[in-house]
Amino acid sequence: MMIASPSYVQMADMEKKQMHLVEEHGMWKQYSTDGFTGQVGLAKAEQQRRQLYQPRFC
Repeated sequence: MMIASPSYVQMADMEKKQMHLVEEHGMWKQYSTDGFTGQVGLAKAEQQRRQLYQPRFC
């Protein structure tokens, strides 16, 4: 018998999935614009990711 996770756990999982989708979309957009240029491209993508996801405090 399986018991469903509490709704707050399900919401946290959905938020993580949404964040990963937005990250992936941003990386593909950056790739289509600039192309990957090795470590420089990865550093730029990481910097953009950090700007998108500033911690939110409730």
